Amino acid sequence: MESKSNGALRFENGIEAEIQAQRYLEGFYEVVERVNALIDFVVDHNQPVEVKSCQARIKRCDAKRRSKNGRFKLKLTQHTYLLENNGLYLFVVSYEDKRSRILLMPAKLLPFQKQYSWYRVFHGGFFNGL
Repeated sequence: MESKSNGALRFENGIEAEIQAQRYLEGFYEVVERVNALIDFVVDHNQPVEVKSCQARIKRCDAKRRSKNGRFKLKLTQHTYLLENNGLYLFVVSYEDKRSRILLMPAKLLPFQKQYSWYRVFHGGFFNGL
């Protein structure tokens, strides 16, 4: 079986993550609308939701060629919009066996940086103090 490139996996996972995200959100909110502009969805009372997805493990490009935890890549324009509008991130981690993990998090709990490993988002203590 031929393995897919990281780029092909990212594309497929992104599409699948948005489908999973919509199903997940529909279980908690009465209104879920796809936006697909600056953000992916709005839910009840126009609260924005941005979906971020990654593979659980990705191949490294360095000489050692070991794998590492996948990364969520954040964009400052999206993060700022979410902060200004009480928005949420919905993080989806995909495994090779088609399992996934989902985490819905208020954007205000996540300090902006360009990327986070999925492990840090899910286990990094961003919910401490709530």
